[in-house]
Amino acid sequence: MLLAPYGRLDVASAKLDGYTEHGDALYSLHHDEQTVKTTTGSVGVHMDYPIKHDFGMLVPQVRVEYRHGFRGSSTALIRYADLLAGPLYRS
Repeated sequence: MLLAPYGRLDVASAKLDGYTEHGDALYSLHHDEQTVKTTTGSVGVHMDYPIKHDFGMLVPQVRVEYRHGFRGSSTALIRYADLLAGPLYRS
């Protein structure tokens, strides 16, 4: 039997280009450029148990994992496309 504990840290950063929706001129939105940063930690255990048979070997596997997403940073700035100097919304 193999029992293997493990840990992992995933760090990502992405840059999203700004864009403007096209369609109904009154309700179209403009989205500013946005940078998204995120960090996720994982801990777990992997287990396999080789079983010999006449025809070969079976290896059942089990993995149990816990993930936690740490607070990242991302702010989306949105405004109406026909009011670029108008109200600015953050999400």
